[in-house]
Amino acid sequence: MSEDRMARVEELLEMLAGEIAAIRAEMATKQDLDGVAKNVDVTLLGRQMKELLAMKDDVTVLTAMVQRIDNTMVRQMSDVLTEVRAEHSRMDRLLNRVRALEDAQLPEGSC
Repeated sequence: MSEDRMARVEELLEMLAGEIAAIRAEMATKQDLDGVAKNVDVTLLGRQMKELLAMKDDVTVLTAMVQRIDNTMVRQMSDVLTEVRAEHSRMDRLLNRVRALEDAQLPEGSC
């Protein structure tokens, strides 16, 4: 995953954290509701609950994206490691062939 996409995901997470903080600041606390519980505006509470559920869905999506990106990076690193090992083995075989050719060209009494 590109660094641009990771930066965008981080930017979205920060924006979401700011929105959650703003909603928490607007929410009524238990002390605010003491003595006025009979006059609570249920529609406001319902709206806040819907906003929180929507944010929960957003966080779930962003978390899944980050996990997918993380898993992709692990798989890519594993593929790179496999490729490096295969290349190393290939180079070993090539060096063995070169040594065999060099040994075949040496005169018998030169060792």
